[in-house]
Amino acid sequence: MKLSDLEMNIPARITAIDLTPTVVKRLYSIGIFVGSGIETRYGSYVGRPVCVTTEHDCTFALGYRLAEKIFITKE
Repeated sequence: MKLSDLEMNIPARITAIDLTPTVVKRLYSIGIFVGSGIETRYGSYVGRPVCVTTEHDCTFALGYRLAEKIFITKE
């Protein structure tokens, strides 16, 4: 399942990130990496940013196209 498809307030875990190593490194620096817990705070509409909270209580807005390349499983 893609992060962009996750409903609000449903805990999930990142299983894969299909992005360039540079982008993956940047995501890692803000606490978004394979194996980390994540939750969507605001609904994602096609083309709009996705607001997520990491398991370390950090909240970020990710572009919709970026969120489409982050794969998750619901917990």
